Amino acid sequence: MRVAVVGCLHGSFAELYRTLPPVDLVLCCGDLQAFRNASDMESCHLLPDQRKLGSFHKYYAAPRDIPLTIVVGGNHEASNYLGELFYGGWLAHNIYYLGVAGSVMVNGLRIAGASGIYRKGTEGCGYFERVPLSEKRLHTIYHIRKWNEERLRFLSDVDIFLSHDWPAEIIKHGDWKRLFRFSPQFKPLVSSGKLGAPPLMRILDATRPRYWFAAHRHIKFPAVKTHPPKAAKGERGHEQDPTPAAWLSTHTIYRNPPPGRDLLNTPPQPGHRATRFLALSKPSDDGWTGAWQVVLDISAPSEALPPALTFDYEWLAITKGAHPIPTNCDPLARDAEGGLPSMLPDNFEERTLAILNALVDPRFSGPISDIQTFAKTAPAAGGGAPLAHYTNPQTTAFCAMLGIEDLTNPPPMQHPLPPRPQTGGDGDSWHYHDGASKGCSCTSGPGDTDGWRPIGSDGHSRNTGDDYYRPHDTYIPEDY
Repeated sequence: MRVAVVGCLHGSFAELYRTLPPVDLVLCCGDLQAFRNASDMESCHLLPDQRKLGSFHKYYAAPRDIPLTIVVGGNHEASNYLGELFYGGWLAHNIYYLGVAGSVMVNGLRIAGASGIYRKGTEGCGYFERVPLSEKRLHTIYHIRKWNEERLRFLSDVDIFLSHDWPAEIIKHGDWKRLFRFSPQFKPLVSSGKLGAPPLMRILDATRPRYWFAAHRHIKFPAVKTHPPKAAKGERGHEQDPTPAAWLSTHTIYRNPPPGRDLLNTPPQPGHRATRFLALSKPSDDGWTGAWQVVLDISAPSEALPPALTFDYEWLAITKGAHPIPTNCDPLARDAEGGLPSMLPDNFEERTLAILNALVDPRFSGPISDIQTFAKTAPAAGGGAPLAHYTNPQTTAFCAMLGIEDLTNPPPMQHPLPPRPQTGGDGDSWHYHDGASKGCSCTSGPGDTDGWRPIGSDGHSRNTGDDYYRPHDTYIPEDY
């Protein structure tokens, strides 16, 4: 199967599809900036002068003839829109988002992914952010949580993994000396332990995918990590994948590679498994796409065209077994070694295996489009005044299929959201009172006038534990 892999998108959807050769599948590693309209840009962690509408809204407004595209989120996103699809769903016609974490099947290939980047201070938090997002919540909503790491580590036989951030210490498995010479700014990041995400490396070690693609650092960098044989049998082989040496030499960080490059990795020993890692860059100002996108031939159990996107029944069992979503705002306490306790429910493994054995409904391994159908929620650019938030029917349908409570979809809202006040607060001291919403902790009743109110006034409490909007706490990690 011809697969195009893309690094950061930065809203350049039109450029992507214009410059790609014919392919069967497109994979994107985040920073999509999938803005449906100008209002979505206010929910993106970017400075105002860095916000550009981009071209996604054209694909959102009407179907375009594009290949099936699977994406994860980064740290510069329309977080309000991606938040509508917590479990994953169609962002536009033929563009499927894996959610905060997810796994799907494409022609028999298991493609999993994790959105966001790593920050130690929020790793032990739950998903407490709710729209409309306060300024500080724009800095936390995309952080990788331990809960997702634990869920993803339970997957077996992963073929392709997508992330925005890099797995921690992955550069040790590539040509790091040349990386430092090419981009000296990486050296202090590595020496301070700030390059990459430890949870992602733990996922890599547990799932041992054939391929791992990432972005975020705006540079092309290949690596290969070999894994020892597993005692358990049944893990699919990689006989048709490139050798580690070929992978490293083909995907060099240089635009014009110098002659006589020394390769740091040798082919894995017989019986050893290898993960081929590749980080990619962003759209280039001079139009060169070599560091931004690559096209690979990846063998799949089925060569059907167009490729079939179906649910991953194993991931559905994990999702149901790990329910409910943790919503703790304060991080869990670490032990003496710096580790975090599990965020999964008691007896998660036994519960998930029981669910897995009970997933006999053909919907659970059937086409995703049978359950989730793309539907516009907010208006496209130029299509009218947006509301503060939307209830996405795709999330409703997904939760109904699994029989779990929909805890992430906000309730319907019937009027536009006025601008957040720009004075009189520190950026996180305003609460939007919507009397019709569930869980709002205000003492004000539904008959009162809705609108932005300072936290602490009119009965708005802090740290209530079950407040639906949840920006009322004072805790913000130092390294957000």
